[in-house]
Amino acid sequence: AGRAFRSESEARAREGGRGSEEVKKEGVSASGRLGAMAPTTRKEALAKPLPTVGSVWRVCRRSGEQLLAEVVEVSGEGQYYVHYASHDRRMDEWVSGDQFVCEAEETARRAASSGPSTAAHPEKQKRYKRRAEQQGGRGQPNALGGVDASEQDQSLAERLELARERMTRVKNVPAIVFSGWEVETWYWSPFPEAYHGSKLYVCDFTLRYAKHKKDVVAHAEAYAAAGKPRHPPGDKIYSGSEGISLWEVRGSAERLYCQNLCLIAKLFLDHKTLYYDVDPFVFYVLTEYRPDDRGHHVLGYFSKETHSPDDYNLACILTFPQYQRRGFGTLLISLSYELTKLERTQGSPEKPLSDLGKLSYRSYWTWTLLTTLRDLHTLATADGADHASRITVDQLGKLSGIKNEDIFSTLHHLNMLRYWKGQAVIRVHRTEIDALIANIKRPPRLAEPDSISWTPPSAPPDHPTNLDAS
Repeated sequence: AGRAFRSESEARAREGGRGSEEVKKEGVSASGRLGAMAPTTRKEALAKPLPTVGSVWRVCRRSGEQLLAEVVEVSGEGQYYVHYASHDRRMDEWVSGDQFVCEAEETARRAASSGPSTAAHPEKQKRYKRRAEQQGGRGQPNALGGVDASEQDQSLAERLELARERMTRVKNVPAIVFSGWEVETWYWSPFPEAYHGSKLYVCDFTLRYAKHKKDVVAHAEAYAAAGKPRHPPGDKIYSGSEGISLWEVRGSAERLYCQNLCLIAKLFLDHKTLYYDVDPFVFYVLTEYRPDDRGHHVLGYFSKETHSPDDYNLACILTFPQYQRRGFGTLLISLSYELTKLERTQGSPEKPLSDLGKLSYRSYWTWTLLTTLRDLHTLATADGADHASRITVDQLGKLSGIKNEDIFSTLHHLNMLRYWKGQAVIRVHRTEIDALIANIKRPPRLAEPDSISWTPPSAPPDHPTNLDAS
């Protein structure tokens, strides 16, 4: 989809007509419509039928690539909102009429309109129902409707999901200006209708948002004049290298901040359904300290339920687009597992994971399990014992905090599982472990355990949490 963000100064230069050539070379556009267009003469344009909602066309993107796309919405200004077949919805965009090359053939239209079932995921249904029961039957499955989750059945859940998808197909906020960057959004988010269609300006420290820059500037100046903290509310529980910190923010104590965080995050998360009911959640906000303004600026976050009967140690995770590809995703995952190990338990993220979430978790699980197996083998050979041959999945889970089913999934992906007499057995040589580790070109960015200052809310029974435990 390309890196659809730029610094705010660069955006101002473009709007003033300066520096447009340099930006165009990167394939980034303030309007989202610069770049290569399909060659179309006036005569051909007049002869070509106009695209209609639901029709499928071959569209020339600004990069010059041609893709099949379904027309989702038509504006009164000759603009068309399209969804590209077999691509994530974050690539959906407004295009002009001259970008349409030709209408797709019948077989291509059927392929473009077909796709995976949009039925609500059973894990989400289970959570909605459990939450409703805890609230005496007053729970709601999401912020888009008021259906009692305890009364949902499969068909109703499917209809709700279809209705949600129809309602959220078109991005309602085109871009946000946040931490000095203007970021093009990926998905719809339930901001109040007054903000629809507008670029939003966001305060770095309170996450308050406004349609006009002057309003956020005035808010920031008043906030600074009052001497209020230039960091997220809550407690700092991690102080890592390079000015990276993690803040624990309870939804029940900081409702407005957490609600705004969820609204902004939804612009970059497709299936997030929690926006306003933040009380049962704790939010862990990752920040970077900038000496120039002595402020801690938000990089991303993860959230988790205060009490999860399913042992979920993470409900939602996001690194904002302008900070991606710097390892902050795996750092957040690593921090979630370090907290899980301090709780002396095992955890797993809520499913389903997004495509980017799957990549980050697979990277973290693979590295963690390979290095744990390597270190266990090193300990075994150091004292002459044969501990490595007796390692079990349960032991790996207690050492890493990773839940057993995720360990099995990762070991299967690494082709380390063998089946003997109906039981799964981990079978791998040290040379294979070393080779797999050496082949990882970009090791995940991990938390520094000694930099964590956090006490779990309750102390479960003791069990080994490090390689030196007996």
